[in-house]
Amino acid sequence: MCFVSLGSAATATAGVHETGDVQHFGDTVTVGINGEAEWSVDDGTEVTLDSLFIGSGVNGVGTARVSDPGTLVNLKGAQNRLGVGESGIARLEISGGATVDGTVDPNACNGSMCNFFVGNAAGSTGNLIVTGTGSTLKTMTSFVLGGAAVFTQENDGFDFGIPGAEVHATMEISDNAHVESAGVNISGGPGGGSPTGNEQSFGTVTVTGSSDWTMDQLNMSSGPNAHAELTISDGSTVTVNNFLFVGYDRSSQPVINVDNGSLLDVDTSIISPQPGSKRKLRIDAAAFTNRVSILPDFGELDLVIEGGGEVSATE
Repeated sequence: MCFVSLGSAATATAGVHETGDVQHFGDTVTVGINGEAEWSVDDGTEVTLDSLFIGSGVNGVGTARVSDPGTLVNLKGAQNRLGVGESGIARLEISGGATVDGTVDPNACNGSMCNFFVGNAAGSTGNLIVTGTGSTLKTMTSFVLGGAAVFTQENDGFDFGIPGAEVHATMEISDNAHVESAGVNISGGPGGGSPTGNEQSFGTVTVTGSSDWTMDQLNMSSGPNAHAELTISDGSTVTVNNFLFVGYDRSSQPVINVDNGSLLDVDTSIISPQPGSKRKLRIDAAAFTNRVSILPDFGELDLVIEGGGEVSATE
């Protein structure tokens, strides 16, 4: 195994490859700020970074690939550690038994700033793929898929995000891959310091092919204009160790699909936190464990049970 620590003077090293608009700021790597770029790690190489940002600028188009058994990218910074589609268009692929570990040195985090984003700013697009046996992603603190953040020079001292724009975030976990997270937010709606409130966030996650995703807490469509969809299929499992919050208000549209012998295992309950929220759950093949309950909380519940699925419901 080759061990590499990438600093500001780093360029291509054995097992680390880059082309186009790749820039280094200390131990932070940015892939695609103002143009197209590709960055990859393979062949069992271990790389340690503070942060990895892909598609950082509005005009940035970045692709990063981490592949092969034993290949490891450690993220240890005190600020946000991973951004896939910060302001531009981005794709991160973790495959072939490789690992991206964002939980290194948790004591380095500055409060709650060690966050992870797929589709951060309004106007961005992020696509994250974790595929293949042994392929692993580990995140901590907050993992946001579809943030729709907006900051402006006038109000916040810097520009980030396009007011009123959409953000599109997708993640696919497939073919016996594994993801571990703390807090997860699929589609957060307008955010940042200066959103107009008209921003739209779209977050779509698919867990398939006997894969698994374990987390402490899951929020879906946690803000207005937030559209989230989670599909668990083909013998896969999503485990939520605490609460699953579904829906914000009538402008948010969360959907959960569970089928083909898969499992959504929630330790406590599914809760709609705001009156007037809309939730759609399709349960197939006895996908829920018995201890899960649905709490209407004055919201609309669109629940379809197929294939002998069972769900307990309490007022």
